[in-house]
Amino acid sequence: MKNIIHLQLPLRREFPNIYGALDYRNQVAVYKRIDEMLIRSGVEHEQVAKALAARGGDITPALQARLLHAFRCAIAIRLTGLSFREFAVRLADSKLLQWFTYCDEGGLLRPSAKSSVNRYLKYFDEYDVANAIGDFTLQAAHPDMEKRLGTLNEPLDLGDVFADCTCVKVNIHFPTDWVLLIDAVRTLVKSILLIRSYGLKHRIGEPESFLTDVNKKAMAMSASRRGRDSKKKRKKILREIKGIVNVVKRHGYSYRKLLDENWQETEKTRPQVEQVLKRMDQVLETLPAAIDQAHERIIGERKVANADKILSLYDNDVQVLVRGKAGAEVEFGNKLYVAEQRDGVLVDWDLFQDRAPSDTKLVQESVERITDSLGKPTGYVTDRGFMSKPNVKWLKQENVKNGICAKDPAELRENMKDTWYAGAQKRRGNTEARIGVFKNVFLRKVMRDKSFKARHQTLLWSVMAHNLWVLARKSLADEAERIEQQAA
Repeated sequence: MKNIIHLQLPLRREFPNIYGALDYRNQVAVYKRIDEMLIRSGVEHEQVAKALAARGGDITPALQARLLHAFRCAIAIRLTGLSFREFAVRLADSKLLQWFTYCDEGGLLRPSAKSSVNRYLKYFDEYDVANAIGDFTLQAAHPDMEKRLGTLNEPLDLGDVFADCTCVKVNIHFPTDWVLLIDAVRTLVKSILLIRSYGLKHRIGEPESFLTDVNKKAMAMSASRRGRDSKKKRKKILREIKGIVNVVKRHGYSYRKLLDENWQETEKTRPQVEQVLKRMDQVLETLPAAIDQAHERIIGERKVANADKILSLYDNDVQVLVRGKAGAEVEFGNKLYVAEQRDGVLVDWDLFQDRAPSDTKLVQESVERITDSLGKPTGYVTDRGFMSKPNVKWLKQENVKNGICAKDPAELRENMKDTWYAGAQKRRGNTEARIGVFKNVFLRKVMRDKSFKARHQTLLWSVMAHNLWVLARKSLADEAERIEQQAA
C-alpha cells in the first residue's frame, strides 16, 4: 500500500514461565498461541496496514504501535468478556494482557483507559474485519496450513456446516408501557439538572420533585395489580403519570432550547453540548408515541402489534422475538443466526436489525455467503425450524447434502438410516452449546451497545476472538497429542 512503511512490532519481553496455577498456565498458553497465529497469518499486519492507509497523513512508528495495541485490545476485550471499564482496570493490572497488547515494560505504550478501548473498535473498517475472519479461516483450512499457522494436526474441515438461530438480548428492562413514561421523566429531569448546573436556568419548580412524584406513582402502579378494581386503579394512576410526563416534557423542550441557544455561556464545548441535546431529543421525539401506546394498552385495553411497539426510548432497533421456550416465551433484542463447522469455528453469521425473517428463509442466503467466502459446503445441518420443501429442493440442486431435521417423524426415521445424516443430527446438538458459549462469554449475555451499528461491530470482533480462541485451543490439544505419541 502507498505510503505505508513496514510494520515493526513493538519490543516486548518474553513472557515468563509460570509454575503452578494450572488454569492460569492454560490461559497463558492460549494467549501465546493466539499471538503466534496473528503474527504468522499476517491478518494483524494487513488490518493495521489498512487502518493506517485509511487515516492518511504521516505514518510514524508511534502511530503503528498505537494501532497494533488497538487491534489487540479489540480482540482481548472479547476474549475476557469484560466491560470497557473492567477491561481497562484489568489491563493496567495484568502482565499477560499487557504483553498480549504490546504495552508491557518493554513496549512503547501504557495501558489504555476505558474510553480509549471503546474507540479502538472503531479504528478498523467492519468490512475489513469480516474479510479478515474469512481469510484466517481459509488459512486454517489450507493444505499448506502448517507453514501459515502451524501446530494443527490437519487443516480445518469446511465440509459440513451446522447452523441455528438465537436471540441476542439488549440492555433494556422488561418493556412495560407505563415504565417507558417513568424512564422519560427520569432522563429529562436529569438532563434539566445537568443544564442548570451549567448556570442556565428557566422557570421551574424543584426538578427533583418530579422524580419523587413519578416514583410514588410507579410504586402505586406496581401495587395496583393486587386487590379489587385493579384495572380501574391502573387507569387512574396512568392518567396521573401522563400529567407529570406532559409537564416535564414542556420543561424539557424549554431547557433544550435554552442550552442550544446559550451554550456559549457555559464552559462546555459544542460537541459536549450536542451529547446532552441528542439524549434529550431521543426521548422527546419518542415520548408522544410512548404515551399513545400506554393509553391504548392500559386505558383503551387494545392490543398493539409487535411491529409497532416501542420497547425502549433509547434504542429503536429492538424487536419482540416469540421464542416459545421454557423461561423465555418472549425475548427482546435482535435475532442472531450463526453457522459453525465441525470443530466449532464460526463460518457465517447474521444479526437482524429489523423484524427477522423466518428460519426457513435463511438457508439459501447462508449457503451462498459461505460459498462466496470459503467455498461450497458439502452438507448443511440444522433443526426442524429450517425445514421447507423449497429448501430441500434447492440444496439438492446445489449438490449440498440436506441435513435439516425432518418435521415428519416417519421421514425422520427413514433419514436416520443414512449414516451421514444420523451422525450430523447427533453432532448438531453441540451447536446449542456453541451458541451458549458465544453468547454468554464473548457477547456477555446481554449486549450493552446502544445502537444496532455498535452491536454489529461488537458481533464481528466477538466472532474473530471466538475463532482465534477455538483454533488456539485446538492447536494446543493437537500439540499435546503429538508429544504424547512421540513419547509412546
